Amino acid sequence: MTNELSGGSNARVGCGATIRGYGPGGARSGHFDSRAGPWRSQCVIHLLGAPTDVVQVSLFNYNLRLQSCRSHIEILEGLHEFGGRGERDRSERGDRALLRVCGPVVREARDPAGRFLIRQAVTSKGANLTILVRRATSQSQDEEEFVDGAFAFHDEQHEGTASPDATCAATHYGLSSPAHGGVSAPSHHHIFWNIEERLLCTHRFIPAANQSVTIEIQRLERMWSAEPTGTAGAGGCRTACGDAGCECRSNTPLYYHDHVALVAGDGTHLSCLCGDFQAAWLPVVVRSWTSVRLEYSVAHYTYASRGFDYAAAYSFNDDAMCGQRTYTTHSGEISSRNVSVTGSLNEFFYQQCTWVLDSNVERQLFIDITSEQDKSCGSWNITLHEWSGPGGGTQDSGLAAAAGDLLYTFCARHKNHTYTLPWRLNTVVIRLVALSRQQPLYTIRWRSQVVRANTRLGPPTPAPAASAAANSIIITRLLLYLLCLPLLRL
Repeated sequence: MTNELSGGSNARVGCGATIRGYGPGGARSGHFDSRAGPWRSQCVIHLLGAPTDVVQVSLFNYNLRLQSCRSHIEILEGLHEFGGRGERDRSERGDRALLRVCGPVVREARDPAGRFLIRQAVTSKGANLTILVRRATSQSQDEEEFVDGAFAFHDEQHEGTASPDATCAATHYGLSSPAHGGVSAPSHHHIFWNIEERLLCTHRFIPAANQSVTIEIQRLERMWSAEPTGTAGAGGCRTACGDAGCECRSNTPLYYHDHVALVAGDGTHLSCLCGDFQAAWLPVVVRSWTSVRLEYSVAHYTYASRGFDYAAAYSFNDDAMCGQRTYTTHSGEISSRNVSVTGSLNEFFYQQCTWVLDSNVERQLFIDITSEQDKSCGSWNITLHEWSGPGGGTQDSGLAAAAGDLLYTFCARHKNHTYTLPWRLNTVVIRLVALSRQQPLYTIRWRSQVVRANTRLGPPTPAPAASAAANSIIITRLLLYLLCLPLLRL
């Protein structure tokens, strides 16, 4: 490899460079600038990542003068060497182009008011990228053709699957990610050089059907606020922790304040930390049986002032105690099971479990729910719903989208309750929703009376068609009576 960049170099790299993102001396991020070396009409920069890497490139400024795309920039998937095959060479690599910019065109990172423009960035599918710039054969003294920008290597095995459409977002899947890992504040800041506003980085954790995910915030630096001068109610942000998680409290919108938040897939805030959060209160632990998004938000990010640092650990745990399941048996039992705890003062359990009791024969269903805990309905509750059909729903909602009209709500303080469903209500949706320092402890039992002849235990629920027919007969008889009434008076 020629002109290979060392990880210890802070200089911008120019044409002909091969940048290696792995091994001793590898550079995980940096700046490139075609003006950094001697003039070349064909400028090529190679970016080589490790097998589990993808490559992110952001273009900041460029100037291309020649008409009809004779000056152009291409960012290509994979490694490419360029010979003298002209148009044939161009057509063969066309399907590899992630981005193509044709001249004449000028782009500046900032607008006339000094604000950064929207980022122009791409993310590769594989571990290697090639940046190609074709320009005039000789350098213009008046208006030089050039491109500058930044690159970063992203390890998808340990840092999550990168989102190509987001500035700073990754997803960790329970089926493919390491069972244990860690995340922290972004360290590859070169790629964020053209950001001077709020920076929001997210890690989304998606457990499989038989899994839960535990996220433990272990380290956190002091967080600051960037409330505009003169904002009514400005007073910073503080954290308050209770039985239902930690909460960020401020009189102004949360995006004005540095914070770390754990948010469920349905948007429920499980915990939020801001302000001068005390290290003695750490770790903050959330265990969830549904997807969780960790949000790292810097109220006002600049390349010179890069925000606060944090570190969090995660683990995917194999357990099938929650999730979503359909039962077709006429009797059965669902019981909570104890799970391991960390012993942290601020450890919280978040559950959204959905069970469907289904039957293809007419029956009357009896559901018995018991709990020995003395918790409020806000900590956790079990609800019974009519079946409303599969519905649309999101990836996170699943069977929960089938929950129709509410029939009954059980709270732990009720201790025990038996609910008798109407006759012919053969299918019912049971939901558990919990956010508490204590894991919910409960037992749900059900039994069915299959109805034959007159053995039903409750009053019959008329079928819609039968009910409509009965109403039609009554109305017909009433109309006949009214028509005959004058004749009877004669």
